[in-house]
Amino acid sequence: MSVEARAKASRILTPIIAAVGLIIYFAVLFHLTLVPAPSAIRYGIMPVVFAFPWVLFIFIFQERTTKAFSNLSEKTTIIPFRWRLFYGFNTLIIVSFFLFPFISPPLAVFAALVLAWRIVYHSEFIWNKGSGARLLYTALLFCLIAALPVYLLFFWFTYFLSSIGPLVFSTWIVLVDPIYFVSCCLVNALAIGSLLHLSYGTLDARGKVRTEKGGIVWVIWFIEAIIAGLLFVFLNRWFDPFGFKLYLIDPLAIGGTLGLIFYINMACLAIVVITYITKFCAGIEGERKLSLFGILFLFPFALVELFRNFDIFLLKEILIVGSSLIFVIAYVISFFAASDEASPLPASEDLGE
Repeated sequence: MSVEARAKASRILTPIIAAVGLIIYFAVLFHLTLVPAPSAIRYGIMPVVFAFPWVLFIFIFQERTTKAFSNLSEKTTIIPFRWRLFYGFNTLIIVSFFLFPFISPPLAVFAALVLAWRIVYHSEFIWNKGSGARLLYTALLFCLIAALPVYLLFFWFTYFLSSIGPLVFSTWIVLVDPIYFVSCCLVNALAIGSLLHLSYGTLDARGKVRTEKGGIVWVIWFIEAIIAGLLFVFLNRWFDPFGFKLYLIDPLAIGGTLGLIFYINMACLAIVVITYITKFCAGIEGERKLSLFGILFLFPFALVELFRNFDIFLLKEILIVGSSLIFVIAYVISFFAASDEASPLPASEDLGE
């Protein structure tokens, strides 16, 4: 298959994959939230109606959507990976369970109105009628096409605001700290692993792991997995099978407010800085790039990380929600800054064809 054919297939398959994924997502969401509706509506009509505007959006702005993700990833490499992992995952949760359920119903109504207007605009039958008949046909078409999305909007919002929203929010508040702890275990293990990769020369000129180094690479990855597991078992306040209570150890503050995991986080962050400086001095080009957008993006996350350690009612949750909204706003900015033009395709000879 030629490069051009693959590109065309990708442009066709992407909206199809998005449609299938979104329909499954909404069907699972309505199943988990026990929406009181017949199965045909819960698993068929509602998912299709709510997924339609997003699929249409992806189909129209496919290139810009992809470029926005790429640009955002490049400009935010200055943010520590721990923050990107935790707050990015929280952004996914908040978008999936809060923003999508709120935005999709009105977007479905808007998409239905746009579709009705497009039919009216391109219909010679309607435009050949008199002004009164034209207005009547237009209103009738708008009502017919938008009736179902409007009904589903009021039905979903009534049930979501009364039952689903409070349940999801209370569950999310309980899971915030465990999710952050798991992300800390993973990133701390990766930080120690990055120092090992640098020490044993398994990095290439761009700072990526050279898999052709063979056994040593697998040994380091195995060590990273062991470190992550040990941190999870011995420093986990929600799962302490041995009763060591290492999460309460705090040699500097009275009362053990921060715990050992805080100092391990700081030590691993220092390892990341040392590794980065060493790679810079050795001339190894890393993935991290400085940009004004990335620096401005870094400050809110630093404030969130600073104040999230204070045990003030809902302060931590509000800050984490705010940081997730920063991700969303940053993506919107990247979306409008990106172009709709497709990236130039490589020549066949460049791909060895």
